[in-house]
Amino acid sequence: MESQNENPEYTRMYQEAARKVRKKIGFYRTLASYVIVCIFFWGIAIVSDGGWWPAWVMLGWGIGLAFQGFDAFAPGQTEAEKQRMIQEELRRMNDQP
Repeated sequence: MESQNENPEYTRMYQEAARKVRKKIGFYRTLASYVIVCIFFWGIAIVSDGGWWPAWVMLGWGIGLAFQGFDAFAPGQTEAEKQRMIQEELRRMNDQP
């Protein structure tokens, strides 16, 4: 009987799960940096009466953070779905004259 470690399907699923976990951990690290840096910038702005410039930093970085969060947490296509789409595209390319 084949163990889970030797099963190619299990290995593929494990690698995909590990990739998703890495993306989520990366998002949380970026989020922590975002919060710390934004607090620091707002502290500078308040102490120096520098106005609302940290809002622009928050907006720009926040847009990038939103995309990273979407990439980490949105349901995406699995590797099996991607492979199926590739095979469909190859079939279409072979059918053309």
